[in-house]
Amino acid sequence: MDEQTRMMQTLAGVNLAGHSVQGGMALPPPHGHDGTDGDGRKQDIGDILHQIMTITDQSLDEAQAKLVSFKTFLFYD
Repeated sequence: MDEQTRMMQTLAGVNLAGHSVQGGMALPPPHGHDGTDGDGRKQDIGDILHQIMTITDQSLDEAQAKLVSFKTFLFYD
């Protein structure tokens, strides 16, 4: 198994503390490194970065919601 395939399989199995990501985390299949598909590879990298940003945004939203809930509990109970 080559390095890229191993990394893609590892990334595909990663989740964030048990949180599911809406829209799924399907990663595109790896491309060969013959140098002819540079634009496709850039697109794949862009897709992966977009998925990472989506996970980060969702995690931040969840953390902010928990903080508001915690502050409400502290000040109004």
